[in-house]
Order: sequence, then structure tokens, then C-alpha cells
Amino acid sequence: ENTNGSEPMIEVYTPVYFPGIEGPRGVLEIYEYYSPVLAHINDMRSKIFTITGLGFGASYLILVFSMSLVWRRYILQRKKRQKVEQLVKTLSDSSPVGIFVIADSIFQFVNPQFEKDTGYSKEELVGRNSLSLVFPEDIPAIKENAVKMLKGERVTPYEYRLINKTGEIRWVMESVVPIDYGGKRAALGNYM
Repeated sequence: ENTNGSEPMIEVYTPVYFPGIEGPRGVLEIYEYYSPVLAHINDMRSKIFTITGLGFGASYLILVFSMSLVWRRYILQRKKRQKVEQLVKTLSDSSPVGIFVIADSIFQFVNPQFEKDTGYSKEELVGRNSLSLVFPEDIPAIKENAVKMLKGERVTPYEYRLINKTGEIRWVMESVVPIDYGGKRAALGNYM
């Protein structure tokens, strides 16, 4: 308190501990003039605000830099994927071999050569049962051969009769491999 007109003071109590005795056994009173302590507190406050501000600023810059790296990596991967997809599409579209993907016995994908050979459009084939194009007497053999090939027990292509849209019967030679297609087990096939 300022009782005699002098500068105000701060009274600080510090607990006193003695070795071997539990808990504080008294207090030490310290008196300090208020002005130097206030100046020190204000100086510390400005340093803390400065350090905190710099810390937030640095964190923000690191976050922005990290996000830009992630974004660049995403864009590069997307461009690579698009190039691969374009290459696969070009190969599929220009192939002289019929290419198809079957999942759950249903056509999921067919290439233009497959459409040409069967006489059906892509829209007519995708969603259709794959065995609906097979000559009925060949269905048991095609199932057996395809399963063996998918399991790796057969490596040579197998033959069967295919019925096109006009009812014409054609002999084809086919091979299949297991793939993942949209998260499902599927078969990628090709035939001539």
C-alpha cells in the first residue's frame, strides 16, 4: 500500500520447507517496489505476445506449405492416372482382340472389338449375363476352363462357340485373368 506517499510495493509470500519435514513450515514475505515488477511483467507480456504471434505465423506458413505440397502431389498423381487411363483406353479401343470384364457373371466392360464380334452394342452388353452369348452345350466346359484359368491351373486359351446377335455361331479362343474391378473380384478376358 502507499501509506506514506512513496511508491507502491508488492508483497509476495513464499512457502518455506525444511528437509525431512513434510509440508511448508512457514512463509517468507518479500516486498518489492511495484514499478520495476510492473515493467518486467509488461516486458514479459510483450515478449510472450510476440513469441506467440510468431509461433502462430510459422504454424500457418508450415500448414500452407504442407497443403501446397499435398495438392501438387495429388495433381501429379491425377495426371499420371489420366495418362495411364488414356493409354489403356487407346489400347482397348484399337485392339483387334475382344476384351471384356465380368463380375458376378455380368459384363461390366466391353471394348469396341467385342461389340463388333458379337453384334451387340456396349449398352446391350454391360449388365447382361456373360453366359447368354455362349452356345448352350459349351457352358459346362467354359465354366470349368475359366475357373481353372482364374485359379492358375490352366495357362492355355480354351475354345467355345459364341452366338452373335444375328444368331450366327462363331468359334472363339479365350483366356481370362483375375482382377479387382471396382472393389469386386472380377475376370478380365480377351478372345479371338
